[in-house]
Amino acid sequence: MYIPILRKKGNVAKEVKKLDPNTAITEDLIRSLAKSGKISQIKYGNTWLINLDELFDFFYKKGDKK
Repeated sequence: MYIPILRKKGNVAKEVKKLDPNTAITEDLIRSLAKSGKISQIKYGNTWLINLDELFDFFYKKGDKK
């Protein structure tokens, strides 16, 4: 069974920063990707959640020039 790694939209950049301290991925970039529909966001109560697996997959596929 697949269990997604969901994080609050404001904490996603911090999670990425933990994995890569020199990352260029910012909170503004994540907001922009979610707003444009390039990555999905889920509303849960008053909070917006981002699936980290989907975010990483988005960047992985962008780098795949097949």
